[in-house]
Amino acid sequence: MLSLQDGNLDGYRKVCADMLQRFGKADEPDAGDAAWTCALTTNAGADPAHLVLLAEKAVAKSPKEHWDVNLLGAALYRAGRCEDAVKRLTEATALNADPYRTNMLYTWFFLAMAHHRLGHADEARRWLAKAVEWQNQASRTDVHDPFMATPLSWSDRLCLELFHREAEALILGKPAAETPKDSKK
Repeated sequence: MLSLQDGNLDGYRKVCADMLQRFGKADEPDAGDAAWTCALTTNAGADPAHLVLLAEKAVAKSPKEHWDVNLLGAALYRAGRCEDAVKRLTEATALNADPYRTNMLYTWFFLAMAHHRLGHADEARRWLAKAVEWQNQASRTDVHDPFMATPLSWSDRLCLELFHREAEALILGKPAAETPKDSKK
C-alpha cells in the first residue's frame, strides 16, 4: 500500500509478486490478504484468475463473511468478470460487515465500477454517490455514527481514496489524481 501511496507501481508489483510467492497457495492462511493486496489497483501484475481462486477458497471456508465475499467480488472485477462481480458484491451488501462496518465502503466502490463496466450508468452513479457520502462521513473525526463504530485506519483511508479516485475516473471521467503524498489520519 505504501508503494501505491508513493506512486511506485513497480514496487507495488514486486510486493504483490512476493506476497503471492509466499502466501499465494489456496491453503495458506494469509492467501486472502495477499489476494486483497493484489486487487488494490489495476495492473498489479498478478494473474487475475489466481486472485479469483484464492478469494473463492476464502469464501468456501466462510461463505457468510462479508470481507471474504467482498474480496471475491473485487477479484472478479479485476479479472474482468463484472457480471459475477456484481452478483457477489450485491451478496456482500446483505452480509453483516461488523465489527468493521466501514468495510462496506469497499463493496460499494467496487459495485459502482462493476455496474459501470456493464453499462448500468444509473446504478454505477448511485453506488458511487453512496460510497463517497459514507467515506466523507467516516473520514470526519467529529462524527459518532454507529455505522462507523471503528475509526478508519491509515490503510483504510488509503484504500478508500484509491478506490474513490479509480471509480470517479471511470464513472465520471475525472482524471485520476496522483495518490496523496501526505495522508494525515
